Amino acid sequence: MRGVWFWTAGQRIDPSRESTFVWRTHTTLSEMTYTNWYPREPSYGGQTEACVNIWSGHSYKWNDYPCSRAICSVCELDMA
Repeated sequence: MRGVWFWTAGQRIDPSRESTFVWRTHTTLSEMTYTNWYPREPSYGGQTEACVNIWSGHSYKWNDYPCSRAICSVCELDMA
């Protein structure tokens, strides 16, 4: 596979079942009002892919992936 993967702040509310995804910050959860999933994502069928990443090899579309994987992160910095 070619390309680079990056974690986002997207995460499934309950990884043990097919729950919705939210944006997680250090203190809050907020509903995803915009999505950019790669076709056939997020995947289901009992998989515990609870974190959202983007992949440069697929035009930065979103993918759900096991949170335990070690990949780079996209970080947000509050300058206020």
